[in-house]
Amino acid sequence: AIYIIGIMSSANQPQRVQPPQPPPPPQPPKRQSNERNDQPAAKRGKMERECSVCKRLKSLQDNFSKSQRNKGANAKCKECIDVQQKGRPQQEENRKLAAEKREAKRKLQEENRKLAAEKREAKRKLQEENRKLAAEKREAKR
Repeated sequence: AIYIIGIMSSANQPQRVQPPQPPPPPQPPKRQSNERNDQPAAKRGKMERECSVCKRLKSLQDNFSKSQRNKGANAKCKECIDVQQKGRPQQEENRKLAAEKREAKRKLQEENRKLAAEKREAKRKLQEENRKLAAEKREAKR
């Protein structure tokens, strides 16, 4: 609706006046920058994470240590870490047994090398004696 007011301008034309506009709706207050939702979704993180060992989704706060929470997709839950640490004494014992086996095998190989060298030396001496005897026989025939 257009209202015409009886005031005339210098050109003798009526001025058109618009009715007053309603005030704009109030804006919601701005959040402070340290609020969690201001960060992108990727940086906010999840409240659950999948364990890289057992592949189960678990609560981030209760099931992952602080150092594991920062590892992202490679994080191991507390249960898997406990199982892994309990298995370590057995692994250490297995390593010692394997080292002892390797040492015994190395000693056996060394012994076999010595025996083979002695055998070759004895064979060489026998061949040398046989050559001398053959040479002596040839000399005796002449």
